Amino acid sequence: MTEELDIIEFDRPTRGSKEGYLMLHFNARQQLGRIIADPEQQPGNNRIVTFTKYMISSITDDEIRENIRVKYQTGLDELKREDLSNEDRHERTINISMEILGDITAFYDEFLGISHRLKIGMV
Repeated sequence: MTEELDIIEFDRPTRGSKEGYLMLHFNARQQLGRIIADPEQQPGNNRIVTFTKYMISSITDDEIRENIRVKYQTGLDELKREDLSNEDRHERTINISMEILGDITAFYDEFLGISHRLKIGMV
């Protein structure tokens, strides 16, 4: 007689699968896009920064995650030193966050293969 503990289910992929991990990334990208596009978003609101840091934390490579985190924090620190209006500071925060989002997507592309480039040699 087989007990329930002895049964391994193969009917659904684990969350750690490549496709599942990429899906989490794309869902997070959509959520950040909604935060940025939210008409209720105020210049003093830190949701963009918090969510960008959340996305950085999803990078599985320790060195790459730390490099991107430092790059983002450096950009934010430089922004704090600038004499800008709240609206300009908010827009610059969005721009810095979007640049970092590009770096995060580049990580996923390089290590998990979002896109593929085919090169054909000519003889």
